[in-house]
Amino acid sequence: MSSLKPCPACRALIDSTERLCPYCGAAADRKSVREVHLSASDNPGMVTGWLIGICILFFVLEMVATLGALGGKGLWAALMNVPGGLLFEMGARSTPRILAGEWWRLIVPIFLHGNFLHLLFNSMALIQAGPLAEQAYGRPRFILIFILSGALGFLLGAWTSPTNISIGASGSLFGLIGAAGLYGHRRGDAFGKMIRGSMIQWGLYALLFGLLIRADNAAHLGGLVSGIALSFLMGDRNGRGDERLWTALAWVAVVVTLAAIGLGVAAYLGSASG
Repeated sequence: MSSLKPCPACRALIDSTERLCPYCGAAADRKSVREVHLSASDNPGMVTGWLIGICILFFVLEMVATLGALGGKGLWAALMNVPGGLLFEMGARSTPRILAGEWWRLIVPIFLHGNFLHLLFNSMALIQAGPLAEQAYGRPRFILIFILSGALGFLLGAWTSPTNISIGASGSLFGLIGAAGLYGHRRGDAFGKMIRGSMIQWGLYALLFGLLIRADNAAHLGGLVSGIALSFLMGDRNGRGDERLWTALAWVAVVVTLAAIGLGVAAYLGSASG
């Protein structure tokens, strides 16, 4: 069975049998890399790390709010179950509220989690799928896949389960799994087959975990289909379209995400003060 090793030039994870790095073209066994031009993925997994950090920050805020509601007691209970009412106030996906104009409830829930195990599993899965997708598609496409897959997944969930609320990065995660798996399938070599197999494995793990915690499976399906569709639309980092276009669209997605978070925080503070 093939194993992974870091490229000595760009540090991307590559198959141990590769003689040339498929990302930057450097010799996989070279010792000196001064003359090698580093690609946009010379720090693989950087955006993935930032996204996990944002999820952790949101969970810390959830803990602070939960403990505040409990009078500073019950840390273990807060870790194991964030109250649904609090998640709703912090921006959980809610069909009636979305129809009332709170569009940000399609984005903010990506970064909310119902308990520590929920956050831990999604973070572990992102650590596995994120860097591979980030290297395969480049940071601009990766950001678009993550945000759009999550939002479109919640949109499908809002349609199929209008009376429920929903939170979590699972829709975005399934989008990355679908995109990375398709990339591996398109490659067709040993490394690509390994990527595809790994993504199928993590997809099954995520589906099983979702069933155990009664997650929003419509959001999972919507995220998976969205990730695959976006992969076909954008291609990988050497694929379709001008790179400047995807970079500009990624910045738009970042600005929209920040605006959604700002609106969500403002709405929460307004409800708390009221």
